[in-house]
Amino acid sequence: MKKTNGFISILLLTVLMLISSCRQEEYAYVGTPPEQSLSLGSTVVSLLQGTTSNDGSLDNLIDQASCFSVQLPVSVIVNGTQILVEDQKDYEVIELIFDEYEDDEDTLEIIFPITIIMYDFSTNVVLNAEELSVFRDGCPEENEADDDIECVDILYPITASIFNSNSEIIDTISFMDDMSFNSFLNNLTDDDFVSLNFPITLLLHDGTSVEVNNLVALENVIEENKDACDEDDDNDFNDDDCIDCTTTEFLEVWAECSNWEAHLVEIDGESRALEYSSYVFTFHQDGSVLAVSDTETIVGTWVSSSANDKVFITITVPGLDDINGLWELQEIKRTLLDTDVRLIAGENKVHFRSICLPDIPVIDPIDPIVDPVIDIVESLTTGVWGVSNYLVDGVNELPLLGGNVLTFDEDGGVVGSGLLPLSGTWVVNEDNTEMTLDFGLLPPLNLLNADWEVVSVSETQIELQHVGLAGIITSLVLTQ
Repeated sequence: MKKTNGFISILLLTVLMLISSCRQEEYAYVGTPPEQSLSLGSTVVSLLQGTTSNDGSLDNLIDQASCFSVQLPVSVIVNGTQILVEDQKDYEVIELIFDEYEDDEDTLEIIFPITIIMYDFSTNVVLNAEELSVFRDGCPEENEADDDIECVDILYPITASIFNSNSEIIDTISFMDDMSFNSFLNNLTDDDFVSLNFPITLLLHDGTSVEVNNLVALENVIEENKDACDEDDDNDFNDDDCIDCTTTEFLEVWAECSNWEAHLVEIDGESRALEYSSYVFTFHQDGSVLAVSDTETIVGTWVSSSANDKVFITITVPGLDDINGLWELQEIKRTLLDTDVRLIAGENKVHFRSICLPDIPVIDPIDPIVDPVIDIVESLTTGVWGVSNYLVDGVNELPLLGGNVLTFDEDGGVVGSGLLPLSGTWVVNEDNTEMTLDFGLLPPLNLLNADWEVVSVSETQIELQHVGLAGIITSLVLTQ
């Protein structure tokens, strides 16, 4: 019996040794040598963490901070108008409102509470402006060096093989976006051996792509390109308007529009537009320019050039010294009414405006189908009206109005009876085709401030429409 037990013991010891040997061989086969794996604290991991971090500079127009972003949707009040920001294209709506007038003071108020997304995609709830200021103070200054890398992006999905020397668990994991990959990299431990599955495609700032097949190439490409672009980590929302402008686009604008006026000329912080208000400029494709006033016609020259992804214009018109010189194209702003070409040279600015119709789509309002028998004034002043539909660019924004119902009186007054009673004014033109509402600056009914086209009228329903900035259509339906 003892011999049998001894034999079994020897057999078990042999099996254990074989298992241990197999596991070691399996680890040697499956595992990744340290120099070929993503290891905590390595240069390539640091570069990947920066490449996959949250870019907080995209919404500096709202939060004035580059180390975090505001989680969307968020409501803001821009120059007295409440805007629901649902995606990045709504940043352009805010900029259009800011750019509407040159000489006004632009204001933006965030409606709290909000959630902010940090560099590593962690989140914090912010209850008021004072708390937001504390987070903002923790960010680097404008254009100060930081850890995020915005000049290189990863084309997803990518996969990785993982072996943990403690748990001896082998796994494969896929990453679909920056947030998931960044979270994984931030939670690496010394016991993890991670092998990325190549090839991996990197997208560079100039639109080109690079395929890499190992960690060394991955590290080199990121290192070589991490500072190759302007990360735009500042709060000047106008300074990057022409990053993608081309000389061809500029020449098309010059040819398409004529009779340019220098409506803004700012030299050394001093406005000199009045000195040039009598001149009308015509820039010909042959490089000549005419400056015509009531008393004289001056012939000059202009030439365009490009360098480092920027477009430059050199203007030479004898006697018009403030206009002359080398200017950088800052922005080509095109609306339904005019085209504005904005030039900068250091702190100096010249804005040329032409009252022309650029080649952009114009959205036709719905033709009115007003019943001539029904008088809109008589309908509005009878009973109480609720807002049953409020669409902005096809998006239902009815909750923003706070459930207000409206009472119109014959003297041109209107009262909203929501949580906060607000009063305003209303007026209808003689043809019953247009109604103007004005509730002043207080939200939420200031959202209804507009000249509304009357689309349809019945005794119990009135449909209105407004075509605003950039052709954005707002539809309003009042129901009794």
